[in-house]
Amino acid sequence: MTVFRQGLLALALLVALPAGVRAEHQPGPPPPRDVIKALQQGGHVLYLRHASTEKKADADNVNFDDCATQRNLDDRGRHAAKAIGDGMVRLRIPVSEVLSSPFCRTRDTALIAFGRARIDVVLTSRGKPDSAEEQARLPEIRRLLSTRPAMGNLMLVGHSPAMDRLAQVHVDEGEMAVFRPLGDGKFEFLARIRAEHWARL
Repeated sequence: MTVFRQGLLALALLVALPAGVRAEHQPGPPPPRDVIKALQQGGHVLYLRHASTEKKADADNVNFDDCATQRNLDDRGRHAAKAIGDGMVRLRIPVSEVLSSPFCRTRDTALIAFGRARIDVVLTSRGKPDSAEEQARLPEIRRLLSTRPAMGNLMLVGHSPAMDRLAQVHVDEGEMAVFRPLGDGKFEFLARIRAEHWARL
């Protein structure tokens, strides 16, 4: 499927699905070569969901400074994060800035993959999609997705609900969604890249 047709599909889904609906997602093949070439030129926004995590829930009283109160990366997740970072370096995909949710699993994914992360609370998700707190974050995330970075690509490391609600694009753990910013609150979905794809690209 060409980038153009993928973009039309994403726009169709955006119209067809109401806000708050979790997008259905079947794992697909690696992205087309033209998507990688576009990323090498910069000007895109990448949304990476944290890598694979432990099979437990966050504590009710999550403390962002205490990873013991949170669900954290497992060994598979740490390996996947490194593979993502190594793959992007090998393919010479420039990342100008890395923003991360304050959760340990997102911050650690960013640090392992890219060696840096600036915490941005707008990328936080506490698993309550319909709460006023969650809804209030969406306009700023939309602004990030629709604003072309001045150089390189912008990397956002967060959680799945924002993608489900804003773009009807569900991302699994360790999966990245690629967007072309169109300005004025608009963006075009180009492709998903799973953690295991990076070794094959």
